Amino acid sequence: MRQIERVSLREQVRRAIRSDIVTGNVRSGDVHTVGAFAERLGVSATPVREALLDLANERLVEVLPNRGFRVRSLSNHDLDELVELRLIVEVAAIDRLAGRLSSKDVEEVRGRAEQTVEHAKQRDLTRFLEADREFHLTLLGHLKNRRLVDLVASLRDQTPLHGLPHLAIDVLVRSAKEHLELLDAVARNDPHGAHQAIERHLRHVRGLWAGRAEVSEDA
Repeated sequence: MRQIERVSLREQVRRAIRSDIVTGNVRSGDVHTVGAFAERLGVSATPVREALLDLANERLVEVLPNRGFRVRSLSNHDLDELVELRLIVEVAAIDRLAGRLSSKDVEEVRGRAEQTVEHAKQRDLTRFLEADREFHLTLLGHLKNRRLVDLVASLRDQTPLHGLPHLAIDVLVRSAKEHLELLDAVARNDPHGAHQAIERHLRHVRGLWAGRAEVSEDA
């Protein structure tokens, strides 16, 4: 039982630190100490160190011995590589999903999509990102391929969203509503529409990473 609780705490700390990174509360390039995070989160240094090792494996942070950690800076080329990988993986996955969801499955995923819209309207970035993640991973989970879901989760986790706090609410809401458009295409067994919807959404997401509303179609 103690081991389960320790792992759970480690994961909670990892998510808290990652949330600060992706929303821009922790700036890339700055050095941050383990002690400062431990104090803010009300935990000991041990789960913080463990969480940082996880984030280092995800290439979000660089561990600095005896100092703390530094958030890695991603170039435009790095971001383009990540979105290219997501396009390769997720477009093919969505093509296979079209028409395969039951009515119950659709309603489950729709609930996730509607949550992203509500959090976007409230500009609750932390919950917006959590709901966005849950939508994509829950939808892909219906292919019953755990490795696929883990791969997409890993690609998402490598991506700081430093531009997100600077976007207008209407841009966030539009991105969130694209989830509903994607789900509708999947539900009505429209592979072409679903293909277009996920590709359009991921290209728009590339713009969100940089704090822009759009990116060109050849990004």
